[in-house]
Amino acid sequence: MARLEVDDAIMATSQVYRPISTDKAIVELDPGCVWSYVTLDDRRVGIVFAGSARFVVDAIAETRAGAVGKSESGALKGVQLLFYQPDIEEHSRSAQNEDLRRAGYGDQAEFRSDAQSVVGRHDQKSEDFEPEGKIFLGNDESETKIVLVLKDEEMVLTYGKRVYVVSDAKMVSVGGDGVSVTNSDGRNLLVTKDGIQGLEELENLGERISTQVARAVRRSMKKLDRYASRPSEDDDFYEWG
Repeated sequence: MARLEVDDAIMATSQVYRPISTDKAIVELDPGCVWSYVTLDDRRVGIVFAGSARFVVDAIAETRAGAVGKSESGALKGVQLLFYQPDIEEHSRSAQNEDLRRAGYGDQAEFRSDAQSVVGRHDQKSEDFEPEGKIFLGNDESETKIVLVLKDEEMVLTYGKRVYVVSDAKMVSVGGDGVSVTNSDGRNLLVTKDGIQGLEELENLGERISTQVARAVRRSMKKLDRYASRPSEDDDFYEWG
């Protein structure tokens, strides 16, 4: 099995740096964030970092009927992992003891150990692993898990127990209340354990379609499992009856 490793060199940002900056999502590191490269067989596939940082995500689709969705934002806490083609070094310098202290670490060895522990949870089975787009795995200050995947014009966000998929003026939202699908003209389809709402001609199909959609959602979510594990107590989140 290929092993993800934390590079020996520990750096710190020398200015505000945004490894993710689009009209839908921003991840921003303040000056003094400590970081190291993440490597796979000596190939740099991302970074691991800690310190003052934040995220903003607009899980919103603009439809003919107006904007639908929700924004999520907050400060980040702990070690964060980002798979992408890094260009951070030109915005950085060697980490100093003060940088490590502000990030909550006594020395470089302590940061490296914590970082390797986080990175080690995501070891890849294939040596050909090559992240497509950008994949951010982190936690906010309330310790809510964040998984953000950006590729071309598509975005997938899991934030706590809710999942958003935004693409081409369409949005799919998955949460404890069911699955909501909104298309480009603003029409909405809501699938819950009680059946389907939003399309009159489908309402009589009820539980059978609801069950099939739930199964499809579970299958699609397996694609995210390679990047972030869900605690076992969340398993019933996808079971709607």
